[in-house]
Amino acid sequence: TTKLAKLINEFDDVVELLNGTAANYTIFAPTDEAFEKIPKHHPEPSKEFLKEIL
Repeated sequence: TTKLAKLINEFDDVVELLNGTAANYTIFAPTDEAFEKIPKHHPEPSKEFLKEIL
């Protein structure tokens, strides 16, 4: 999804890991529509939290 790709691109080390050839990774990504269903009043998660999830 474009929203997840934008999020991943915020972390250079994650991008490097995913672009590397040392291992294969599979990402199960929600659709952009799923991201849009997150309530607007929901607090923005911290970058540390997002990186742990990725």
